[in-house]
Amino acid sequence: MDEISIYKNLHDIDSLKSEESVKKVISHICNDLLKYIKSDGISVYIYNMSEGTIVPFIELKDAKKYSQKYTNIKIEKDMLELINLRGMELFPIERIETFFNSTKGELYKLEKVCDKSYFWTFKLAIGDDFLGTFNIMYKSDNVCKNEYYDVIIHVCKLISIIISGWILNKNLILENKKRIIVENELDEYLDKSIDLVSKYAIGGKLLSLSSSWTKVLGWSKDDLANRDIYEYAHLDDIGIIENLNIYLQNKNNKKARLKSRFLCKNGTYKLISWDIERSREGDAYFVTGKDITNEIIDKEEKEALEEKVRLEAMKSDLFTNLSHEFKTPLNIILGTMQVMEKYLKKGNKISKDDFERYLKNIKQNSYRVLKIVNNVTDISKMDIGYYEIHLSKNNIVNIIEDICLSVVEYAKNKDIEIIFDTDCEEIEMVCDPDAIERVILNLLSNAIKYSDNINGKIIVEVRNNEDFLFVSVKDNGRGIPKDKLKVIFDRFGQANGDLKEKTEGSGIGLYLVQSIIILHGGDIKVDSKENEGSNFTFYLPKNLIPDHEPINTSSIFEKPKFNIEKCKIEFSDIYN
Repeated sequence: MDEISIYKNLHDIDSLKSEESVKKVISHICNDLLKYIKSDGISVYIYNMSEGTIVPFIELKDAKKYSQKYTNIKIEKDMLELINLRGMELFPIERIETFFNSTKGELYKLEKVCDKSYFWTFKLAIGDDFLGTFNIMYKSDNVCKNEYYDVIIHVCKLISIIISGWILNKNLILENKKRIIVENELDEYLDKSIDLVSKYAIGGKLLSLSSSWTKVLGWSKDDLANRDIYEYAHLDDIGIIENLNIYLQNKNNKKARLKSRFLCKNGTYKLISWDIERSREGDAYFVTGKDITNEIIDKEEKEALEEKVRLEAMKSDLFTNLSHEFKTPLNIILGTMQVMEKYLKKGNKISKDDFERYLKNIKQNSYRVLKIVNNVTDISKMDIGYYEIHLSKNNIVNIIEDICLSVVEYAKNKDIEIIFDTDCEEIEMVCDPDAIERVILNLLSNAIKYSDNINGKIIVEVRNNEDFLFVSVKDNGRGIPKDKLKVIFDRFGQANGDLKEKTEGSGIGLYLVQSIIILHGGDIKVDSKENEGSNFTFYLPKNLIPDHEPINTSSIFEKPKFNIEKCKIEFSDIYN
């Protein structure tokens, strides 16, 4: 199936906010699939959580006939749990328990809905969130072939991503409307009455208070009369109030404002915004307060929802990029092998030059796949805390210099000069040599990748002081736009998205670099100007302690040869 027809409407999934735009994109995908697998109908049903049913969303060709049969069924909680336990392939909901408890062979039979038609249904979900079903209908003389199964599963995942993003955006809009209504109601109320009014002595004793204290905090006037205001302030906020009182005792300071938590009669705390003014006599303070607890909660919930939408959009972009990255080298490998196979079938001999060129093609693109797998695997390990570094004592100058020397010839072929400079020939310190090699390789790869000028230059410097080692990788390439400097170390960040035609990349290399350096107790920063170049600088502490049983992998391969192989993997996505 042509990947362009699937992806061309998914470039910016965050733009799919309206039901009309979502239906248009999903209908486009479903129509392409319908033609590809030659089915007699396709439909998408969306799960309505509040009603516990699935409702028609998209129905193509003969699939419309079965809406009533499959959308009037109530999905109870236990059935939903059962659906979440299953894989992608489902069956009509009234028979799911029967199929779930039956033999494996029966699980993969198409469900016959009448004498002439078959109904095949798949789950739409993101993680454990059930979104709906994807349904394919065949007439008895046109039953689906197993060879389409992976394509159908892939389409289900794409549609799940689109629906999930749309639902999150819809919830965000509803939450914003709800917040605006709450804020308007609060403003209207405050226009009529200030929440809290009171007067307390310099020592903290409450002298008088309004009846609204009962409504807002639950305390009556008798409960608080002549009590110390500090008794009801949150322990962490007492110091703020005391400092503010000291501030107001200065004759030049008459007014102040602060936010603090105040104890309610039911044992909870509310966040109050206080306006305090010293009395003319200077022996007391007049106080008005507004309850802003709900406002803060709404703000936090909105920010959490916006962050969730942002992360979902970023994940969607990553999945789309990774799918593209995997397919590109695999298609090249398969295409090259098909050409070789064609020669062999016809009995033609392949010339030595052609054979070497084909092998080089296959090897380079195999390295590309390996690089993607390594990066994704390592990110997963870092996310769950299983990525480990193995610390041992090494001459770090030699480690960095060896990597630079391994890259020199490659860079020279691209008219790029690599210069290595150090203020100390030998620096013995504790680090993970393989991890540091990966950091340097990644930084050099980026410097070469985005150097499109003739006579490019990359300078690698090592500087030493008593407590830290400083390493910088400086180039005179394209540089990084100012607005992208904040995101280049993010997990899915990619500063030069416009370079997609020249280079491939999901934008996770620098995230791995930063994570490795942080695991060593260091940090990394970048200075860059467009069209002038970039300078990545990181430091490593020299007080690390080596592992009790360090893992020594230096004997597995001859070191120079092993470095060359690492370079080939790291540079596999750079094309002339």
